[in-house]
Amino acid sequence: WAGKEIFGDNVRVELVSAYEHKGTYIVRLRNDGDFDKTGLPDPLILTNYITLADDRIATLIVILNKVSHPRKPEPGIR
Repeated sequence: WAGKEIFGDNVRVELVSAYEHKGTYIVRLRNDGDFDKTGLPDPLILTNYITLADDRIATLIVILNKVSHPRKPEPGIR
């Protein structure tokens, strides 16, 4: 699976931010590569929520966060 879906598509990740909150590690990564980006935002930033148990990954949740507000407000809107 990884050979085709990750390494075959030359997926590259760049750390955007990382922090720990109440035992969960939140890691935001900018993703790029040779994969089909049709319909994906640019840049593609995925947020990884990781919890550990006995120094191993116990939970890994990866989501695409979407901004629920416009980047620039319309004139007259504050």
